[in-house]
Amino acid sequence: LLVAGLWNATIGGAVFRPLAFRAGQPILVAGVGLSVVLQEFLARAQGVRDLLLPGSDARPILLADGDPNLYVAPARLAALGVGTAAVVAMLVLFPRSGFGRRWRAVADDRLMAAMLGIDARAVLVATFALAGLAAGLAGALMVLSFGAVSFHDGTLFGLKSVTAAVVGGMGSLPGAVAGGLLVAAIEAAWTVAVGAEWRDAAVYALLAAMLVLRPEGLFGSPLAPRSGDDRG
Repeated sequence: LLVAGLWNATIGGAVFRPLAFRAGQPILVAGVGLSVVLQEFLARAQGVRDLLLPGSDARPILLADGDPNLYVAPARLAALGVGTAAVVAMLVLFPRSGFGRRWRAVADDRLMAAMLGIDARAVLVATFALAGLAAGLAGALMVLSFGAVSFHDGTLFGLKSVTAAVVGGMGSLPGAVAGGLLVAAIEAAWTVAVGAEWRDAAVYALLAAMLVLRPEGLFGSPLAPRSGDDRG
């Protein structure tokens, strides 16, 4: 978590802070380029092979006795518990914190927030640091659940996280959670009904459909120009 948070804070300050609040999509372009750069950096620094956790001696827990029996690994239960606690803490504590209120003020009206003494670019860098902490926790929980990690996992899961954010509505924390649960449900249902081969294609098709049909997401507000905002 610490490494990911420091990486993201550094990237936010060095790359995204100078690009912030400009017209067009420079942050989006920079984000795509950086994802490729970081992936290739990891491939050369740590190798392209998958990294595996040592096997666990913990016995699976029986959840349902039937035909067939339903078991779950203790590591996945632990990941579920920690992940749920982190999501609840973010939804409950973040909006009530001082930083959360500054974040919302900048998101709602950057120029008015600046007039009230809020440094929007400092909020941006702090947001990147918090996002890095959350990404580090998510990565740790995925490794705990699946027992392996690869240098290209960030790109795959990053696209799925963008899909979840777009589906839920950009700028809405409850929407992001709802979008993530919906994407996960679609993945699970698709895998059971069709198989895992085209599962990712189905998720990306959902992203394309949402961008065309409802770009503001399920819980976002209509994408209209805001007073005093230079994004147009």
